[in-house]
Amino acid sequence: MRAIRGKEAQHGLRVEARVFMRRELERHPLGGRLQVRVARQTGRLGEIVTFYRDGVGLAQIDQFAGHAGYNGVMLKLPGTGAHPEFTAEHSTPPVPHVEDLLVLYVGDQRTVDRLLARLPVTPIHSENPYWDEVGVTICDPDGFRVVRVGHTWP
Repeated sequence: MRAIRGKEAQHGLRVEARVFMRRELERHPLGGRLQVRVARQTGRLGEIVTFYRDGVGLAQIDQFAGHAGYNGVMLKLPGTGAHPEFTAEHSTPPVPHVEDLLVLYVGDQRTVDRLLARLPVTPIHSENPYWDEVGVTICDPDGFRVVRVGHTWP
């Protein structure tokens, strides 16, 4: 960080106005840092990417074509180090179940409302009534459920 600050100062940037932060990630008990990627097949790759990237707001971090016969997109779950990966139909895509949930704790109700306004979907009732009490459940183009909770997870 000192080297970055030095280079910025050489380029005339006001380094006194910059804030640098660093956060150590928890180490995996077996050594190294654990990273998580959850991959799912879809028959609607373009719609799924639009839903999660443009609607949910997850950043696209990579895409691939012809990778051992697979095409797909990787997205980023901010602040988690986890990456959902969606691959174009290579075999029969999974069938969603009412208890298959991606739960996103987004911090506050205004963020939930803002995110819902970006998607052309209608909220649905959750199988587990707890999720209706604390959040809003919607379905992605494949029918998998996404719950947005307007607070943080303790």
